[in-house]
Amino acid sequence: MTPASGVHAHHHHAETPGAGRRWKRHAQQTVRDAGLRAGGGRAAVIEVLSGEECVLTAQEVLDRVTRKGGPGGNLATVYRALDTLHALRLVTRLDAGDGTARYERAMPGGEHHHHVLFPGGEIRPFHDDDLEAAIHALAERLGVELTGHDIVLHAARPTTD
Repeated sequence: MTPASGVHAHHHHAETPGAGRRWKRHAQQTVRDAGLRAGGGRAAVIEVLSGEECVLTAQEVLDRVTRKGGPGGNLATVYRALDTLHALRLVTRLDAGDGTARYERAMPGGEHHHHVLFPGGEIRPFHDDDLEAAIHALAERLGVELTGHDIVLHAARPTTD
């Protein structure tokens, strides 16, 4: 969070064109496969998340749903939808250490790393090819099939002496 505004800042990474549409189709199919209705608040939350590249709080999701005039116009509905999507592994929950959970869409086998800068809690996504190679090598050494991973680095800006 930026001290003055009370709103977290995050910087978007370059995303594959069409990733949001692909995630939306995947999410809708996963919800149907789980035997759940895809209407109402859940559909509105899926719609909002499909258009975002990075993390949102439940309140930010609600604000976007409301702005679009969609159903699910209360925080309890948004939290229920996010909990269901998290249980289905369609969203990742990120705790930046400030007591506010943030959510973003997750594709199976996908990766999305963040670092959180303190003080302030600014969230920035990052990608590192060497880290990816190390993670995949570790999975191979452990004899497991990697289905996805999340990395959050809690960091502070270096001080200058």
